[in-house]
Amino acid sequence: MKGFELRPPVFRLLLSCAAALLCSAGPAVLHAQYTVSGVVTDASSPRTSIAGATVRMNGQPPYTTDREGGFVFNRIAPARYTLSVDVVGYRARTIDVDVRSDTALRIELEPAPVTLDSLVVRGGFVTIRGTLRDAATREPLMDAQVFMYPGSRRIGAINGSFTIRNVPRGDSVSILAEAMERLPGSVTFTAGRDTSINIDLKIDPIAQRMIAQQVVRLDRRANSIPYAKRGMGRQDFERQPSGTIAEFLRRTLSPSAVSTTAPYLPISPCIFLDDQRIEADELLGQVPDMIERVEIYGGTRARMIRVYTKRYVSTLMRHERLPTIKLVDQGMSIVCT
Repeated sequence: MKGFELRPPVFRLLLSCAAALLCSAGPAVLHAQYTVSGVVTDASSPRTSIAGATVRMNGQPPYTTDREGGFVFNRIAPARYTLSVDVVGYRARTIDVDVRSDTALRIELEPAPVTLDSLVVRGGFVTIRGTLRDAATREPLMDAQVFMYPGSRRIGAINGSFTIRNVPRGDSVSILAEAMERLPGSVTFTAGRDTSINIDLKIDPIAQRMIAQQVVRLDRRANSIPYAKRGMGRQDFERQPSGTIAEFLRRTLSPSAVSTTAPYLPISPCIFLDDQRIEADELLGQVPDMIERVEIYGGTRARMIRVYTKRYVSTLMRHERLPTIKLVDQGMSIVCT
């Protein structure tokens, strides 16, 4: 049996028929893709478009509406689709879309209030200002500090006043206050608005006795130095109130020995503040509120001046040995070690 042979006339006939079939089916196969577009508006005000709404249609990436509330999906095959729209402040909406041709939609959303069930809204920050005072005299306390909790924020109050900024409004805060020779004090409140408070601190008799003991130790150490010494304590300051340390020394020594303005001393003595060497201009212009003791060596010439703060004196109990200080007078030059 001979094999079947497709002759050229027959082959050309088959190709023509196939081409005719494709041409007749072409519009239904090649062009069955459409566009689904639309605009999202406010149902209570139809002319108000909603920008930023998320539009989803199954099988397609989500679309975010533009400033005019518009959206568009391209190349959508004929079928039935589910289209959903949602945005904060409106009720979500879902509709069915039967795509048989290019489709334009207008989707209106109903406004819906935003529920803040567990959301705590802060109204910004507040500022807390305060003053630390003596409980008996109501005078401001010097060289103090406060701590704010939560957070353990430390705030200085050298002049008895303090300011705490950027406290979250509505927070419950506790402020612990400390000052030299005083019992600590605290206050707790809700930071609802900018607030000013006073914290009164009482005398701590134990701390006062400890400081008195340290003053005795300082006096013993000073007496071990073989040079003329004149010591002054807090009682002397209180009996002869002065504006600055320089003014106090001027009264104690002589008007010609100390000036009330810089440079305060005609000579250049060694000056120590709490065992630290310091320049006269840095110290003598200060108010003696926090000074516990002053020692002058060398008589009216004031070859060496030692100044102790209350805080330093109160911590001397921690030191078993205090450093010795020697004054070496070599003519006009002075060496302090």
